[in-house]
Amino acid sequence: MHKCSKNHFISDSNLFVTSSMRNYIIFLLRINGQIFNKKNEKYTYD
Repeated sequence: MHKCSKNHFISDSNLFVTSSMRNYIIFLLRINGQIFNKKNEKYTYD
């Protein structure tokens, strides 16, 4: 019984970590995409 609750807590924490990491990765990719687009605009205008 205690092991089951412990596993449930671990799975919940893992879900929270993976969701926060996913949001963080999406945030980084979005920033990198904006910088990449700005570089492309500079190169095309030059």
